[in-house]
Amino acid sequence: MLHEQWQHYDECYILVEVENDDGEKELKEIKVSKAECFAPGEAPTEDNPYKQRWYYDPDKKIAVRLPRNEMGQKIYQGNACDLKPKERNTARQSECVGQHNKKMCPITCDTCPFKDSCTLPDRSNNSYGCEKKCEGCSVRVSRFRSMDKPIGKDDNGEPVFPDYDSSEDVETAYIRQEEDREYNEAVEELMRSFDKEEIRLLKCFKKMTIEEIAAELDLSVPTVIDRRNMYMEMFTMKWLTENQERQEMVKGLVNSLPEDEQILYFYMGKKLPDTEIAERLGIHRKTVHYRKDKLRRKFAARGLEEYFENPPRILFVQIF
Repeated sequence: MLHEQWQHYDECYILVEVENDDGEKELKEIKVSKAECFAPGEAPTEDNPYKQRWYYDPDKKIAVRLPRNEMGQKIYQGNACDLKPKERNTARQSECVGQHNKKMCPITCDTCPFKDSCTLPDRSNNSYGCEKKCEGCSVRVSRFRSMDKPIGKDDNGEPVFPDYDSSEDVETAYIRQEEDREYNEAVEELMRSFDKEEIRLLKCFKKMTIEEIAAELDLSVPTVIDRRNMYMEMFTMKWLTENQERQEMVKGLVNSLPEDEQILYFYMGKKLPDTEIAERLGIHRKTVHYRKDKLRRKFAARGLEEYFENPPRILFVQIF
């Protein structure tokens, strides 16, 4: 959320721990300049693995530099959960309809400002799906449409407004559309986390029986059933929402891990057995057990041990 630092805030503070007259620690806000508040933080160390975090007021009134400890991390995570939906909504409203639906984009290879110098392979399908043309686009059309604004004009030039059935609850219909859109976006993000083997298995579920899939992929029938049940759960809104919450909790810790431990955690998220992890990493199976125990202690130190055995799936898209 570093782009939040580009915003204007009325006041900036640093939150520090101080001792009161009784010798007890308490939090105190110290008003500072914006430069002091957003100065780069110290790199995480073994003694203090927490990153520098900030609290950003959703109303843009104040910004607070948080202490590098567990409390600061929890404040940051709660603040991030509040800001993320607003950020997505703002980005969605400014997104061009042509990015949402390529067929609605009016720019083709013949009208593209880069047509004389373009060598992209998208020229073979008349720029369908090409993102280069967005750089010189002057006909952006926002996806956001207010229900109070006209959607066009009639033959007499009079504005035409959306026509809703008198029996339809407009608010309920709008909420349902938003829920459907959020679900579809969450599913698209989840699908990007699947590897080729998983994509192949999902396609098999659509057109083959359990026994046929087991024979085709050389798997046991119970294994295929377990994976089918797992995917059925993963594509529910409840699982997708909870996975996103787990992602926010775990992301900071995983990003602070060395690369070998990130890769180990990635394979754990794929639910690979220790023998296969050992084979992929080129190490002994006992070494995998040792590294897992070491990684588990790091999760426990952050109070995140419950997520050690159940890694958030979508997180790996952002890391690898």
